[in-house]
Amino acid sequence: MVKNITHRIVASAAVVFLLVGGVDAAASGKYPCVATCGGASTPVCGTSASDVTNNQCGTGSATYEGCSKSVCDEVCGGSTSVTTATTWPVTVTSGSVTYKCFDAENLMHMSAANADMQSVAMDCEQTAGDYDGDSHAMGSMYMAGKDHHACDGWVVGAAGSKSSVFAFALAGAAVAAAL
Repeated sequence: MVKNITHRIVASAAVVFLLVGGVDAAASGKYPCVATCGGASTPVCGTSASDVTNNQCGTGSATYEGCSKSVCDEVCGGSTSVTTATTWPVTVTSGSVTYKCFDAENLMHMSAANADMQSVAMDCEQTAGDYDGDSHAMGSMYMAGKDHHACDGWVVGAAGSKSSVFAFALAGAAVAAAL
């Protein structure tokens, strides 16, 4: 009897550890972003071409380029107007570059243009040669990505994807139920 209670306490502690330790709210990737080309013929995200994830300015007909998580963390994560926003995208100017910041956990938009832009920001799988990103209609709204799973490659933080909290909760519940 005492042994069973001890196991349940340990299992409960493990579940709490998984849920609390599983995701860092300020982790890399929370705010994907694009930089507006503004006629530039070279990359405008960060300080080098490696700071660009896709649609580099000066390539094809790109009007904005997707920036790396480190650039977006610095530009968007450091802005109170972004971290407290309720509507997306949020425009932030850093240096002489204009960025559009998004919430990685909210792919729905009222306009196809914003959903397309978030698709570029999150480096979602897109149609070859499409420099404006892809989105698809869902009722009266638009979702980033050409289909429901096009943006699945974007990972928020080191713990995993947007659904990592749910996965940790399921794993913890399974452990607790087994005991």
